[in-house]
Amino acid sequence: MQRRGEWGSREERITRPLLCATAKQETGRVSRIGTQKGSCVMCWAILILSLTGAGWRDDFSSPHLNPRWQWRCPVPGPTLSLTARPGWVRVTLPQRPEGYNHWLPGARTGDAPMLVAAAPAVDFDFEAHLRLVGYGPTSNFHTAMMLGFSPGYVLAWGPFRAPSLGRPAGDPELWCEPTGTGGFLTVAPPADDLFLRIERRGETCSVFYRRAGTSPGETGWTRAGEYHAFAEPTFVGFLGKTFGGGETVVFEVDYAALTPTDQAMPLQPATLTVAFDGRRWPLDERRFAHFIEHMHRCIQGGLWAEKLHNRKFTGASSGGVVEGWRAIGDKHARFSVDNANWYVPCQSQHLVLPAEGWAGIAQGPLGMRGVVPHDGYLIATARPGGVPVRISLSTEGTPLGEATVGPVGKGGFARYRFRLPALPRTTQVEISITARGPGQLWLGAVSLMPADNVYGWRREVIETVRSVRPPMIRWPGGNFASQYDWRDGLGDRDRRPPRWNRAWNHWEWNDVGTDEFLQLCELLGAEPYICANAGEGSAREAAEWVEYCNGPADSPMGRLRAAGGHPEPYGVRFWGLGNEMYGSWQHGYLDATRYGIKALEMARAMRAVDGALTLVLVGVEGSGWGEWNRKVTALAGRVSDYLSVHHYTGLDVNADALAEYSRAIAAPVNVERTLQETWEIARRANGGLPIPLCFDEWNIARQERDDLPGHKGFYSLREGLFAAEIFNALNRLGPRAPVACVTQTVNVLGLIRANDTAVAPSPSYWVLKLFRDEAGRVGVPVEYAGPTVDLPGGLRTGVLDASATYDPDTGKLAVFIVNRSAACAREVTVRFSGTTIGSPRTACILAAPSFLAANDYTNPAAVTPRKWTTRPAGDSQVNTLVPPHSLVVIRAPARQTNHPG
Repeated sequence: MQRRGEWGSREERITRPLLCATAKQETGRVSRIGTQKGSCVMCWAILILSLTGAGWRDDFSSPHLNPRWQWRCPVPGPTLSLTARPGWVRVTLPQRPEGYNHWLPGARTGDAPMLVAAAPAVDFDFEAHLRLVGYGPTSNFHTAMMLGFSPGYVLAWGPFRAPSLGRPAGDPELWCEPTGTGGFLTVAPPADDLFLRIERRGETCSVFYRRAGTSPGETGWTRAGEYHAFAEPTFVGFLGKTFGGGETVVFEVDYAALTPTDQAMPLQPATLTVAFDGRRWPLDERRFAHFIEHMHRCIQGGLWAEKLHNRKFTGASSGGVVEGWRAIGDKHARFSVDNANWYVPCQSQHLVLPAEGWAGIAQGPLGMRGVVPHDGYLIATARPGGVPVRISLSTEGTPLGEATVGPVGKGGFARYRFRLPALPRTTQVEISITARGPGQLWLGAVSLMPADNVYGWRREVIETVRSVRPPMIRWPGGNFASQYDWRDGLGDRDRRPPRWNRAWNHWEWNDVGTDEFLQLCELLGAEPYICANAGEGSAREAAEWVEYCNGPADSPMGRLRAAGGHPEPYGVRFWGLGNEMYGSWQHGYLDATRYGIKALEMARAMRAVDGALTLVLVGVEGSGWGEWNRKVTALAGRVSDYLSVHHYTGLDVNADALAEYSRAIAAPVNVERTLQETWEIARRANGGLPIPLCFDEWNIARQERDDLPGHKGFYSLREGLFAAEIFNALNRLGPRAPVACVTQTVNVLGLIRANDTAVAPSPSYWVLKLFRDEAGRVGVPVEYAGPTVDLPGGLRTGVLDASATYDPDTGKLAVFIVNRSAACAREVTVRFSGTTIGSPRTACILAAPSFLAANDYTNPAAVTPRKWTTRPAGDSQVNTLVPPHSLVVIRAPARQTNHPG
């Protein structure tokens, strides 16, 4: 059994930085208490005191605070006094429309005042006498003693009143409330004058009370309950929280005492029993599927290799130059857009060139990978003919290379190819297209790609995606699907019309259409999943799309496909009957009844073309959206093979990091319950016949400013552990949710971040790779025995989350273990019942000193899987240490495979 702080030397290269992370994270969290008002002294005082185990008692008899205390008051208004009533500390919370709240979205610490002192690194008792002095009929408050785990995550224990919420509207109750879980534990009134106590023993925080007027000898302490922490407390103190704009609240504290225990309580071990002799279930590899959408830089600027923005010269103009470009060169040149003479519907860039000098347009900065040459072409025409054109690269005015094309003739638009030489190193450049007159030049389209592109796809991105072997890819959306006309993406890419992407408010150049997507699937060995347009599209349009993909070469749409160079049918079997049709953000959204009728019409038309299609009906989570699932399944369940469900957990990167971590690790537990509930609702609505779920959009959606258009910040280990818990849930759900598509493969909530020149796989990518590489085709039950944690929403669950799979082809068992604790490593015993295990027994780990660790372009391998070791314990048991906020995967061959069936 491991005591806190006694980590030993095993696996020191990884373990010591991981297990020392507790102290580092505590330091980081405590230091943020003082960031808003510059209280640097405070954070150092807390750090120094937390390293000592000395106890103390403060009777507040001095008119000045003891140096152990720090008064944190982020906004003007609340006051603290040691003289209003000698021997007591008084806190006054004046009336304020929004109150002084601790749960303040978007703020790192909220603005509720706190009086704080350091918590020791050992177990302790914290005791105080707290008394309400004044409040009014409309006052809403929680005045409490507290344990603080971070500036924004505390355990508050004290009088609570909330008439604006309806409970309690009269006398205050005594509430224990961890941040994010209102009413976690309540005690009936009276609660105006109380002796309060919190006993911290390991990860268990027990709360006690004794009402004033009684002595410990008469009644003793009454134990109200306990909270199971997922992090280490770093400070103790008092909190004054108000909300709802009620009247002034005043409370006083008579004394506070902290008594450390002699030593830290040993951490409870955990046991996982892999029940190989129990029920098993089939697993579908498509639970590791991907989702890509025409959204920001997922495809354009991510997967697709095109370097240039607005290469078809569409959109608005400034000074006669289309968006994304700027005028350069001879000031006598004139620029305009031409909507009569164009190559791409329905606009070209027009230049009137002077007799002397060069003039043209440029864009940048663009990142250009070194060593690799770049190939391109220009589609242009001139009048009169013979206009010389050059394509140039430069950086800060220094030429880097150029290519000459032409002279451009006058016989209509023509294609002129060029190659730009490889740069010696990756560089930010400007690219320019210039010409010399006299004459006129029309630019119809231009393209530039790295010469190592793979049929237009970025080689380095494709290779990174290929490494996780996506079994299926969903496309083209998402919200984009409800406005997408698939015919816009056919034929010559340079002739395809740009369209305004109303779903995501940017241009869609239509360079990637059906044929390009299916070629991507072929390159990656993935099954295509096409989501048809059930919003602004029609059943006929969807049926023609099916015929284009699957019809014979002599069918009307098959001839169109053959004319594009692919006479053989693609054989796309997996189709969605729309996307999120319940939501007002969806173009052409419908209520459940109208959508159910449209889904029936689409299914009938699509299957008339190809009777072997697998169809996915739009669903929602649980019973939401006016019992959507019950209604649409009753109407169209009989023609559908799957019911779609989407889930995004929103995190705020500006909020307290530990509080958001707690939400990230709690969400998958609720997701699993919701998917189970959804499956049951659909089964009942479908006359008792099960409809498996297609969980075809899921991820964490972080609320943050993009550091580049179309990019989200680098997803951290926190988001990776969320993904690991989702995959564990899918391993357990098995045939009830056999298909799942993570959102999205590149850049947008991405598994992979890619800028112009570099690729950075996220921790979520590595989680997916571990599950994809190690998971078998059969699910195996896992029984957990060990400590629990309390998470937001009143959720109490195991500190470990685990699943197991078996591969009959290789005989390999794999056990996936997530440690949800943000602070403590866990000694874990994995027992195998119904089988013995052979050798080799191997393990790997995904972990880092902080759950906020992430991979970026400078250090793309900061968080990657590493080898881990297990300790031998016979032929039916494995022992290992699982560090905080980590994923450990254990692999071993099963020697016996007999089971009940």
